[in-house]
Amino acid sequence: MLRSQLLALVLFAAAAQAALWPPAIQEFTRKGEPRVVEVSDPLLKEYGAEAAESADYSSGKRTFTATAWRFRDATGAVAATQANVGTTSKGNYVLRVEEGKLSRSELNGVFHDLAGFREPPLPTLPQYLPKNLTNIRYVIGPESLKQFIPGLRPSAAGLEMGIEAQAGTAKVTGLDVKFALFRFPTPQIARLKVAELENGLPGSIIKRSGPLVAALWALDGSGIDAKAADAFLAPVEFKAVVIENEANPDAPIRDAAKMMLSIFFLAGILLVACLFAGAMFGGLRVFMRRKEGADGAFQTLKLRE
Repeated sequence: MLRSQLLALVLFAAAAQAALWPPAIQEFTRKGEPRVVEVSDPLLKEYGAEAAESADYSSGKRTFTATAWRFRDATGAVAATQANVGTTSKGNYVLRVEEGKLSRSELNGVFHDLAGFREPPLPTLPQYLPKNLTNIRYVIGPESLKQFIPGLRPSAAGLEMGIEAQAGTAKVTGLDVKFALFRFPTPQIARLKVAELENGLPGSIIKRSGPLVAALWALDGSGIDAKAADAFLAPVEFKAVVIENEANPDAPIRDAAKMMLSIFFLAGILLVACLFAGAMFGGLRVFMRRKEGADGAFQTLKLRE
């Protein structure tokens, strides 16, 4: 009996965890139950896909059908969007509207109403990508490395250190090229990885900037013009952000003003409390005198006598 109850609880928890779409979103009402979408793609599993569902909604004559994928973090959601899993992403979710049309504000509301929606920080690696790059894909594990940078050993890419990389294609002086950008934990590790990447990507031109290492090579194995490659790789410049606490001479004055305001506020509260207590005591005395016929005189100890 106990075992069956525990199993029922587990199944109930699993079903509740899988429910991504709520019964209503803004003015839209869900039609029927959501349809579970199996997450079997190894790439999506590597990106951290937790669950996926499709659902139908209607509001009067307006209807829409959409599929939502929930990921562990925003990096996985961005990676899945780059891989054309969905049409838009926000926070840890990827969304694809298959039928109907939603405005930007309505899409915002859809994301916020999905179960388990969070907005963790977005990945910063894409901001270092060169312009005119196409087919951009995220590399965060062996499956994505095999698909998007084939031939490169996981150790050369630093996968054991949990690195992230971006890969894409472009044209340089009419030549089809492959581009990859790796971000290593420290500039020292990046410097040591340059030789491994040169060996793992024959014919590539390498550029390092701090912990970033960019590689550019021709898809047909031919050489790339050095000046054109340098111009293409120019945007790859690491920008370190230093945060330093600085003394603010105005802070003590603001703190003193806040302290005085707090004192006046507390004094006002105490004054109101005293007036309320006095009124209650006086009212009680009047009530007792009228009810019991007491003379209302106070008892005194006459300690001076």
